[in-house]
Amino acid sequence: MIRLLCMLLLTSASCTRVNAEYCAADGDCGTGRRCDPEAHRCVAGVPLDGGADGAARDAADDRRDGPGDLADAADASPPDGADSDAPSCDVGFGGGCPEVLVDDDGADCAEAGYAVLQLAIDENPSAVIGVCAGTYGAIAVAGGDITLIGSDAGEARIAPLAGRAVDATGGALTIDGMTVEGAVDMMGHGVVCVEAEVALRQVRVVSSGARGVWAGDGCHLTIDRSFVEGNGDEGLKTTNVDELHVTNSFFVENGDDGVDLDVDLGAPFTFAHNTLVANGGDGATCATALVLQNTLSSGNGDDIAGACAPLGECAGPSFDDAYHLAAGSPCIDEGVPSAVDVDYDGDARPLDGDGDGTPAHDVGADEYAPK
Repeated sequence: MIRLLCMLLLTSASCTRVNAEYCAADGDCGTGRRCDPEAHRCVAGVPLDGGADGAARDAADDRRDGPGDLADAADASPPDGADSDAPSCDVGFGGGCPEVLVDDDGADCAEAGYAVLQLAIDENPSAVIGVCAGTYGAIAVAGGDITLIGSDAGEARIAPLAGRAVDATGGALTIDGMTVEGAVDMMGHGVVCVEAEVALRQVRVVSSGARGVWAGDGCHLTIDRSFVEGNGDEGLKTTNVDELHVTNSFFVENGDDGVDLDVDLGAPFTFAHNTLVANGGDGATCATALVLQNTLSSGNGDDIAGACAPLGECAGPSFDDAYHLAAGSPCIDEGVPSAVDVDYDGDARPLDGDGDGTPAHDVGADEYAPK
């Protein structure tokens, strides 16, 4: 009741005498603090609107508790109905504008309602979240259905100072167009999936101290058009996973095996058009008989090991400096027919890469496109 009277009748200075933490705008709070638009209290954190006006606070408040409350009135921003409950994007996110935006420093997305990625996930457990360029701490997902989409206008990185970067132990999580980097320590895995559904699409998993991606019991894992490079242990390690689909992806220069695969008997499984190069251990090793279709494995300890069964191979591949096929590579048009119809770059498959007049699938993550 006191706060209501303050907001409707009294000046900000009068309210300060009732509650020293009262605020109507970010400017009422000191450096490194912002005004919580719902509680009208100064809290630690980056101002949601950079201190310019109340529009971003209004949008963030509406996403929490709907339009038309007293926080909107105190913002001195346009009334609800004039502004939008969803942010308007000034940068792209794969061609769309997600319903929730996160910006670590407020410098890239003016309409972002959050600075901390984990907080955005916790408060929006079934949302599409746009992650603006910047570096974010570790995230944990134990339920809900979350999609994280990286900004088109700069790299969005999940890179904690210690431990694993992404820990999914329930629910469903999709990461699209981002970089994931576990900490440089023995527990610094990039992505961990147990009893969860995880999809990595156009994701770079790089330079983690331990495994790039580690999937265990109950995990349903999809990796597509992703680059897993320079991790301390395996690029991908799976143990008794319930489902695994890996397509159009690179596993290169990891400290141990490129991929070490253990999949439950009878579980849905696809491993097609992947490139495994220059890993410290084997390119691919399998605990049980698993078909690796159109897989390019070269320059590893053993290129194919264990019970892996390759289907569609090539010898002596040649690459450019991004591990894409170079002109004249023996992997061009050497694959078996495949249901995969695009490559790592989004180019169509199959193409006539060797100029013989007949399109055929290439081996590996890249489909060579003649100039």
